[in-house]
Amino acid sequence: MTTPGTTVVLGCGTAFPPTDREVAGDPSDRFTGVGRRHALVGDEEAEDLAAAACLDALARAGVAADEVDRLYGYVSVAPYPTPNPLYRVHERIGLRRDALVVPINSEFSNFVVGLLQASESATAGACRQALVVAASGWTRNLDLTQDYAVAASDAAGAAVLGPGTGFAAVGSVTHTRATDYERMTMAIRPRSATGRSGLPRATSDVPRPTYHMDTDLYDYLLDEVPVVVGELMERYGVRAQDVTLLTHQGSRALLDHWTDAIRPGAHPDTFAEHGNMTSATYPVTLAEHLPRVRTEHVVIAAVGAGLHVTALLLSRGGAPA
Repeated sequence: MTTPGTTVVLGCGTAFPPTDREVAGDPSDRFTGVGRRHALVGDEEAEDLAAAACLDALARAGVAADEVDRLYGYVSVAPYPTPNPLYRVHERIGLRRDALVVPINSEFSNFVVGLLQASESATAGACRQALVVAASGWTRNLDLTQDYAVAASDAAGAAVLGPGTGFAAVGSVTHTRATDYERMTMAIRPRSATGRSGLPRATSDVPRPTYHMDTDLYDYLLDEVPVVVGELMERYGVRAQDVTLLTHQGSRALLDHWTDAIRPGAHPDTFAEHGNMTSATYPVTLAEHLPRVRTEHVVIAAVGAGLHVTALLLSRGGAPA
């Protein structure tokens, strides 16, 4: 057991595929915001991005790989239902043999849940320093006839947690609506895009799963994120103007609505540069904006399958007074 103490984000890292593509034209009134997107090609895999993001985070945090006690997160979409490539990332970045690997399959809140669990483990004295990563390779698993698919982008982001000064996880609020369990799913199903119709297959000739979302969930998520964030701020006595808000970035319309509904001190995003990176959106946006945060608090609000919305509060130095 280690001595409990204030566990903060010590450093963050990112990784992107070398291939970029420019998207022209908004697919619908709801899914808006064209720009730069990244895509895995050939034999590139999301686990490559995960390993690179972890090494970047470790370097920025000034922490050696053999100092990490736990690795939390997820690599998606995995080539097998189990195991997750997070175990391969453990080896590739040189973690100790006794460093615990904790795959978190809670798309898209994997990183948020990982931060919370890593912080709770450290506070309980179960570990001293942890690494949390989320890597997404979803561009290969989308039906391009769907308007929500246009913004998809591949990336990975990671964060190192340990004792120090900075932003610490304080608590979370989550709302789950399991009546919509089957309305955001990844499954083996045929596609109908021109030139890509039929059952998609990987280079190994194994059928590749395709994501599907019932787009009428858009309105629910539009309204539910402000509800969950509001409940989180009320629970911990935090004012919106003192919060830097990081959210899902499925479209510019979503981002603009949440800014207007929540009125945070700041609501930075990486949508124009990196698109909708699904699970990797949160660590990438945190990595790129955390050094410039001027507020006392950061709230990360994730949406995901299941169906759920989860928001995590990070505060400078720990719990707000």
